[in-house]
Amino acid sequence: MNTRYKIGYIDENPNQVTTFKYALQDYEIDVLGYHIKQGMSLDEILEQAYSSNIDLLMIDYLLTDKGILNFNGDEIERRFNMLKPGFPHIIFTSEEPEAFNFVDDPNIIYH
Repeated sequence: MNTRYKIGYIDENPNQVTTFKYALQDYEIDVLGYHIKQGMSLDEILEQAYSSNIDLLMIDYLLTDKGILNFNGDEIERRFNMLKPGFPHIIFTSEEPEAFNFVDDPNIIYH
Protein backbone atom coordinates (compact mmCIF):
# COMPACT_ATOMS: atom_id res chain seq x y z
CA MET A 1 0.00 0.00 0.00
CA ASN A 2 1.41 3.38 -1.03
CA THR A 3 1.19 6.23 1.42
CA ARG A 4 0.33 9.59 -0.07
CA TYR A 5 1.63 12.56 1.82
CA LYS A 6 -0.21 15.86 1.92
CA ILE A 7 1.49 19.25 1.96
CA GLY A 8 -0.48 22.35 2.83
CA TYR A 9 0.86 25.32 0.87
CA ILE A 10 0.05 28.89 1.91
CA ASP A 11 0.71 31.22 -1.01
CA GLU A 12 -1.33 34.17 -2.25
CA ASN A 13 -0.51 33.14 -5.83
CA PRO A 14 -2.68 30.16 -6.85
CA ASN A 15 -0.43 29.54 -9.87
CA GLN A 16 2.46 28.70 -7.54
CA VAL A 17 0.29 26.18 -5.71
CA THR A 18 -0.78 24.60 -9.02
CA THR A 19 2.85 24.38 -10.15
CA PHE A 20 3.76 22.40 -7.04
CA LYS A 21 0.67 20.19 -7.32
CA TYR A 22 1.79 19.04 -10.77
CA ALA A 23 5.47 18.82 -9.87
CA LEU A 24 4.87 16.56 -6.86
CA GLN A 25 1.97 14.39 -7.99
CA ASP A 26 4.26 11.68 -9.41
CA TYR A 27 5.96 11.38 -6.01
CA GLU A 28 2.79 10.38 -4.16
CA ILE A 29 2.53 13.87 -2.66
CA ASP A 30 -0.67 15.88 -2.75
CA VAL A 31 -0.48 19.66 -2.43
CA LEU A 32 -3.38 21.42 -0.78
CA GLY A 33 -3.70 25.12 -1.52
CA TYR A 34 -5.70 27.39 0.71
CA HIS A 35 -8.27 29.97 -0.33
CA ILE A 36 -6.47 33.30 0.07
CA LYS A 37 -8.49 36.44 -0.61
CA GLN A 38 -7.93 40.19 -0.41
CA GLY A 39 -7.59 41.47 3.16
CA MET A 40 -7.85 38.03 4.76
CA SER A 41 -6.83 37.92 8.41
CA LEU A 42 -4.03 35.88 9.88
CA ASP A 43 -6.59 33.98 11.96
CA GLU A 44 -8.61 33.03 8.87
CA ILE A 45 -5.56 31.57 7.17
CA LEU A 46 -4.46 29.78 10.33
CA GLU A 47 -7.91 28.22 10.71
CA GLN A 48 -7.67 26.75 7.22
CA ALA A 49 -4.19 25.35 7.83
CA TYR A 50 -4.92 24.15 11.36
CA SER A 51 -8.07 22.28 10.38
CA SER A 52 -6.60 20.59 7.29
CA ASN A 53 -5.30 17.05 7.42
CA ILE A 54 -1.71 17.64 6.26
CA ASP A 55 1.70 16.14 6.94
CA LEU A 56 3.73 19.32 6.33
CA LEU A 57 2.92 23.02 6.08
CA MET A 58 4.82 25.02 3.47
CA ILE A 59 4.48 28.81 3.75
CA ASP A 60 5.54 31.37 1.18
CA TYR A 61 7.52 34.09 2.90
CA LEU A 62 6.63 37.13 0.78
CA LEU A 63 2.83 37.48 0.91
CA THR A 64 2.53 41.27 0.84
CA ASP A 65 4.02 42.03 -2.57
CA LYS A 66 0.72 41.81 -4.49
CA GLY A 67 -1.25 43.79 -1.89
CA ILE A 68 -3.58 40.87 -1.13
CA LEU A 69 -2.35 40.34 2.44
CA ASN A 70 -0.80 42.75 4.93
CA PHE A 71 1.51 40.22 6.62
CA ASN A 72 4.20 37.81 5.49
CA GLY A 73 4.80 34.14 6.04
CA ASP A 74 6.98 34.65 9.10
CA GLU A 75 3.92 35.83 11.04
CA ILE A 76 1.89 32.81 9.92
CA GLU A 77 4.75 30.47 10.80
CA ARG A 78 5.21 31.98 14.25
CA ARG A 79 1.51 31.67 15.14
CA PHE A 80 1.11 28.21 13.57
CA ASN A 81 4.10 26.96 15.55
CA MET A 82 2.43 28.21 18.74
CA LEU A 83 -0.78 26.34 17.84
CA LYS A 84 0.97 23.13 16.75
CA PRO A 85 4.43 23.02 18.35
CA GLY A 86 6.73 20.55 16.64
CA PHE A 87 4.53 20.17 13.55
CA PRO A 88 6.71 20.02 10.41
CA HIS A 89 6.69 23.30 8.53
CA ILE A 90 8.96 25.30 6.26
CA ILE A 91 9.21 28.79 4.83
CA PHE A 92 9.56 28.52 1.05
CA THR A 93 10.85 31.61 -0.73
CA SER A 94 12.93 33.12 -3.46
CA GLU A 95 13.58 36.02 -1.05
CA GLU A 96 15.85 34.02 1.23
CA PRO A 97 18.10 36.90 2.41
CA GLU A 98 15.07 38.99 3.37
CA ALA A 99 13.30 36.11 5.09
CA PHE A 100 16.43 35.26 7.04
CA ASN A 101 16.12 38.54 8.96
CA PHE A 102 12.53 37.93 10.06
CA VAL A 103 12.11 34.20 10.67
CA ASP A 104 12.83 33.01 14.20
CA ASP A 105 14.47 29.78 13.03
CA PRO A 106 16.44 30.30 9.78
CA ASN A 107 16.85 26.52 9.47
CA ILE A 108 13.27 26.28 8.19
CA ILE A 109 13.90 28.54 5.16
CA TYR A 110 14.14 26.80 1.79
CA HIS A 111 14.75 28.39 -1.58
